[in-house]
Amino acid sequence: MSNFSFNKNRIFLQKRIGGISQIAGLKRYSFTEGKAKGIEAIDVKTGSGLSFTVLPGRGMDIAWAEFKGIPFSYISKTGLVSPQYYESGKMEWLRTFFAGLLTTCGLSNVGGPCNEEHPVLGERHFGLHGRISNMAADNVCVNEEWKGDDFTMMISGRLCEILLYSRYFGK
Repeated sequence: MSNFSFNKNRIFLQKRIGGISQIAGLKRYSFTEGKAKGIEAIDVKTGSGLSFTVLPGRGMDIAWAEFKGIPFSYISKTGLVSPQYYESGKMEWLRTFFAGLLTTCGLSNVGGPCNEEHPVLGERHFGLHGRISNMAADNVCVNEEWKGDDFTMMISGRLCEILLYSRYFGK
C-alpha cells in the first residue's frame, strides 16, 4: 500500500482549478488491444511532477515512471505483456518481462530456473523468478480524498501464490 499527498491549501486550489484531477489523481483502466489486452492499470499523478503506472493486473508492479516529463523507468522491447502469455520453462519468463520501475520476483523462486525433487509431488520445475509478477491482484482498492488541506491517494491490492494442498506438502 502506498500513500501520496499533495501539499497545497485546499481552498487555494479550489478557487483556481475546476477539479483536482487537473493536477493530481488516480486513473484506473484496462488495456484493450495487443499483447497487453486485459491488463488492469492505474495511473498516478502526484501534482509534484512525479507520475507512474501501477499494474494490479501484473502483480502490482510499477511500469512507467517519470518526473516532470522525464522518464526514469526502463521498458523492455517486449512492452507490456498480459499474463496469459506467461511461460514458466527455463528462461521463457523473459518473454513477458517488461521491466518497468519495479517488477516483483520471487515467492516460489528467486533467481534462475531450477528443478526440485518433492517427496509427494515428484520433480517440480521452478522458472526464472517465479510466477508472482504474472498474477493479477485481488481486493484492489483505489481511493482519493481530501484530509483537511492534504489531498491523499491510496492504492492497495492483494496477491496470493499458492499450490493446492500446499499445507500438506511443506510449502
